[in-house]
Amino acid sequence: MKLLLISDSEQVKLRLKEVLKENSPSFKIFEMQLGQNGLMKDISTINPDVVLILLNYSSMSKLNQFKSIKAIYPDITLILYCYYGCNDHKDLQNEIQADHYLEKPSGLENIYKILKDLKNMSYEII
Repeated sequence: MKLLLISDSEQVKLRLKEVLKENSPSFKIFEMQLGQNGLMKDISTINPDVVLILLNYSSMSKLNQFKSIKAIYPDITLILYCYYGCNDHKDLQNEIQADHYLEKPSGLENIYKILKDLKNMSYEII
């Protein structure tokens, strides 16, 4: 399964990668910094099964770049994980048409559970 990981925190990104590599080394992980230019080009090049966006409240203004992902790539699973200061922002899931929305304190392990379920459903493992 190809996973495009987009985050504004190196620490959170590293922890998630540890969880994934410990539990399922078959994930092929690509990374982007939140706000990095060329998102749609990178999605087209990478052709990920899942786009995982990790952000905190201070990064909410950068969500506009994600609103067109599902319109252009409807088969991509989009997961939004809000890890700091995002309480009561579940409406963000609808704004960017995320398939899954998690917020702290649900933990990075819950992201792994979602990815594992997706992998078991239909994706080819790389």
